[in-house]
Amino acid sequence: MSKQSYIETGFIEICKKRYPNRSEKLISDMKNRLSTLRKETENESKAMKLHLESQILPGIAAYETLSAVMGKQQALA
Repeated sequence: MSKQSYIETGFIEICKKRYPNRSEKLISDMKNRLSTLRKETENESKAMKLHLESQILPGIAAYETLSAVMGKQQALA
């Protein structure tokens, strides 16, 4: 597994602050979605995987998870 991105770290902080009662589930949901995205891109080149891992996949997973509990514009921010 790869090193945690700044997006994942920020996501965890936001969940713990804004949703303390649901943070564990939200974090788990985000990690599960990120795992699925990684599997979907496992055949990409090493360079592409590095690019995807740096921001794109964590960003998609965080956005999709947060948009389930807050407005889409707020999740995007």
